[in-house]
Amino acid sequence: MAGTASTLRGVLAATLAIALVLSSAARAGALSVLPILIEGDSRTTLTLKNQDSRPLNIQIRVFKWTQVDGEDRLEPTDEVVVSPPIVAVAPNQDYVVRLQRMSSEPPAQEEAYRVVVDQLPNPNRQRNGTVEVVLRFLVPAFFGSPDESQPRLRWALETRGGRRVLVAENSGDRRVQLTNLALKKGNRVVSVQKGLAGYVLGHSEKVWPVPANVAGGAGTSVISMSDRGAINAALPP
Repeated sequence: MAGTASTLRGVLAATLAIALVLSSAARAGALSVLPILIEGDSRTTLTLKNQDSRPLNIQIRVFKWTQVDGEDRLEPTDEVVVSPPIVAVAPNQDYVVRLQRMSSEPPAQEEAYRVVVDQLPNPNRQRNGTVEVVLRFLVPAFFGSPDESQPRLRWALETRGGRRVLVAENSGDRRVQLTNLALKKGNRVVSVQKGLAGYVLGHSEKVWPVPANVAGGAGTSVISMSDRGAINAALPP
């Protein structure tokens, strides 16, 4: 289990370091992936685009995505199957892979996964002593039903493990994506996370560290943009 957890942490860390999101495609060098976010009820597709003059070997894996104690966790899963899992994409060509949710029962709430797309090293280039930079993309994938409830966030400032954190608890069935997360009290605004602040999955919580001198209390509010509109929520006193 420790080895698996370490590997999955490596998946997250490496992906955050090298994955780029430009316009409507995840793009880095000669390889791009469409779409950058997958939504479906049971089956969907992912398009791999090779813009290089040589073939690219690509591996695609799916991980179950949950949030435990406010942190993202990825675990191997067979709940969603990708076909084929390894492909060779010809130069200047596209390749469409298929993702299938295996259960015939509709989800009780939105299910979250991460599709990890890895460019595999070219053994010929390695033998020639050429240093090759391989790429990784991490694509969010969600499977839901029409009956699921919308996200409902509750915010709090807490101390956990000796550190001050901002907590967002989502009691709805669907996730919410946040950007430019900050705390505001009067005219003072303290940034918590600039740019993409991540997702809060359904019936889950996410935490962000905040400066130790942020006291909170009456008059403090959370401000952010989400994929469902602006957020301006008062913190409990």
